[in-house]
Amino acid sequence: MLPPLHHIGRHQYFYLCVFLFFLLTGCAQHRKSIFIDPNGASTQYSTCFHAVRNDLCKGIHRNICKKLDTIDAKMQAKHQYDDGFAEDMGMLNLLETSSLYLSIGNVDNSLEYSKYSECLIEKRENEPEIWELLRKGGNLFGSMAGGGGEYSVYDPVGYERVLLLNIQAMDYLLKGDDRAFNVARKSKVWQDLEREKFEKHLETLKKQSADLEKEGNKKGEHIDRKQSKKNRKIKNTVFRRLAKEFSKYNRKALKVPSAFVNPFGDYLAGVAKEYKSVDSDFRSQMDNARIHYENARKLNPKSKVLKLAYKDAKKRRSAKRLVQIVAFDGFAPEKNILHFDIKIKQCPIPIHIELPVYDPVKTKVHHVVVTTTGGRRLARFWPVANIENLALRHQKDMLPVVQAMVAIAAIRDAALQIGSKATSQAVQKKYGPLAGAVAHAILVRGLNGLDKLLEPDTSSWMSLPKRILAARFHPPKHLKTIVITSYDAKGRRLAREKIKLGKGGRHFIFVRTTDKAMKVISGKKIWSPKEKIKRIDC
Repeated sequence: MLPPLHHIGRHQYFYLCVFLFFLLTGCAQHRKSIFIDPNGASTQYSTCFHAVRNDLCKGIHRNICKKLDTIDAKMQAKHQYDDGFAEDMGMLNLLETSSLYLSIGNVDNSLEYSKYSECLIEKRENEPEIWELLRKGGNLFGSMAGGGGEYSVYDPVGYERVLLLNIQAMDYLLKGDDRAFNVARKSKVWQDLEREKFEKHLETLKKQSADLEKEGNKKGEHIDRKQSKKNRKIKNTVFRRLAKEFSKYNRKALKVPSAFVNPFGDYLAGVAKEYKSVDSDFRSQMDNARIHYENARKLNPKSKVLKLAYKDAKKRRSAKRLVQIVAFDGFAPEKNILHFDIKIKQCPIPIHIELPVYDPVKTKVHHVVVTTTGGRRLARFWPVANIENLALRHQKDMLPVVQAMVAIAAIRDAALQIGSKATSQAVQKKYGPLAGAVAHAILVRGLNGLDKLLEPDTSSWMSLPKRILAARFHPPKHLKTIVITSYDAKGRRLAREKIKLGKGGRHFIFVRTTDKAMKVISGKKIWSPKEKIKRIDC
């Protein structure tokens, strides 16, 4: 809760807030997105991304491919030696481009952009603290103001950073490159680090919020009891409303103990080790695969595919003939804007609250199966990880902090309104009614402009899947072609694709399902000769 500033008057408080706004946003970088049409009706990221999402749902990959390739050509021409490429492209654009290229089957470009994203994340982690504060200055003020809008610099949340490396590991597997294991193992290390950072960050924010509230209440008792009481009323109203809104998705959020229980990294590491067991020390590699599958199973004990993988590895069943398929289905939750008003005495108009919240995106796909061309079932896809649950759990865990920040924003808005009213009244008293009316009009217009600049930012990594599925089976020698089919909840077929198995007995396949569309990418022979990977320099 914002403590009373007893050393300055209401007029000075108003101007101080405006000064802080321009100071902090002056340090912020503008958010740039290749998905926002500068001539479009909306600048909200989630709204603008719908066109891309609709193309994926309809299987119109040429539109996405054309857009991505055009952007890629422009950026590569501008940065011939990679210097400044990642910063100029922007974090969110790099993440979206990597996962979108994978969704349309361009594994090479997906890998390249995932490495740029990784490089930029590590660069930011190592930057001096003062530069990090300046870079995040606009984000901080935007959060306190109830938004951030174009003044936000996208910083992927912890579970998104882990998924970036998951995608990179899968790119390597699809290229038949055993470097997939090192990247998958790194994603597990990142997941542990991100969980520790998040828990520490959350505790720090909660402590700061509590200290601020305690200090504000203490000062309010001696200086302005009426103001302190009003602030508590605003805070309680905000807390109740947000708790009600966030509780809508408690059932899904509580399906995972935290946002850092993604078993996909351990699963991919197990896949790599299981395949590796054919070419090197069988017992050692298979034992390593068993350990990774067991770790993944602990994070998702109900997954039948993880149970089966662990069972096969424990029995040391040969992986000479083994097909493993990963499917990305649907889309992760998108950020929409939650609106509500709080009526405050002495304020000419209600305090309008806006903040971004995750909303799930429905998928028509209920289940996916693998069959022979004759219709004999070979395997069914089962869940490995649920990105929707991770996102909603992260949102739930952030609720106390969000409540505190929105309460501060509401108290700030009330102070701005009261300050502007007092200022116009002072002008009227000194210079007359006409001058007072003009001052009031200017201040109201300024406040409206401030609200527009601080509109909530709906940026998020929207091309991530809703859930990650997997299937595995040991094919007979004569099997050359398989069929993958998706169905809705009523058993009606949505999409169907035939895939010819390549040379060798080990196969890794990726599937992207989006409602009635399906894209299948068959990986190269395991293990193919390592390709020279382009040096990435941020």
